[in-house]
Amino acid sequence: MRSFRLPRFIRMPHLPAPGPRPLLTWERMRFYLLGLALLIIAFFFGLYLFFPNEIIKERLTREIAKSAGIDVQIGSLSLLFPPGMRAERISVPLALPDRPTFDIRSVSVKPLWMSAFSSNPGAAFQARLLNGELSGWTRRDGSIEVDGRRLAFAQALVAGSAVELSGVLDQGAFTGVLPPKPTTESRFELVFDDMRINGMESLGVADGNMILGRIVCKGEGRGNNFRVEELAASGGEMLVTGSGSFMLNQPVERSRINLTVTLRPGANFDQSLRDLLNLFANPGRDGSYSLRISGTLATPVFAK
Repeated sequence: MRSFRLPRFIRMPHLPAPGPRPLLTWERMRFYLLGLALLIIAFFFGLYLFFPNEIIKERLTREIAKSAGIDVQIGSLSLLFPPGMRAERISVPLALPDRPTFDIRSVSVKPLWMSAFSSNPGAAFQARLLNGELSGWTRRDGSIEVDGRRLAFAQALVAGSAVELSGVLDQGAFTGVLPPKPTTESRFELVFDDMRINGMESLGVADGNMILGRIVCKGEGRGNNFRVEELAASGGEMLVTGSGSFMLNQPVERSRINLTVTLRPGANFDQSLRDLLNLFANPGRDGSYSLRISGTLATPVFAK
């Protein structure tokens, strides 16, 4: 009689029990990131689409009037991308009979992102005015850096007079703090081109103009006191060199000046202007004139 044997089952290896599924997988991370990106896009789209231009413009003009005492008029206000703000057709009132307003074509302001979360945040700006451009940055503590290029101007030397100074600020730079504090230091460099004085027919000048050419002015300051290290004019009807100092006051017309200049008229210098110079100074052996200019910008005083 045959014996019956039960079949031997194959022993299966022990498998670990399945653990909990991880909460953050790559699939979920991509989903969350996509949702966050869509949320940010929707936020900025809504912000740009429904930006309260008129409300912000009125608030901005009120703040300027409150802090600076100037009733600035802004034509339009809009947002920029990356985030920023642009104001166009800005009109600044001036207390001058021959120029009631100073017009700025546009001003764009964007935050300095590296300083946004610091204790001294700042903003970069760019302005288009006087057929040129002004750009730079400023911080909360008043520190500022400004660069100007190709800014054309014409300004009467005396209010109500036909005699005016005109030219182009070819390059200009200022680094310092505004308003100046007693311990702050500043640096400036101005290069003017095509400088001339117009409207001098009443003084006997044949064509009414005196060409000054290119003028360079460099210096530094501490607080409100500035020292002019270099003052030179070339390429015109006379050469000018000088140095001195000035004290910046508000308004600017009351700033006090103390300069010593040497004028060397050229061969084409108008005789009427030469006779006028003889009233203020005596010519030296080389034909040059030494003058001291003091007083204020509004009412300068010339002395020998």
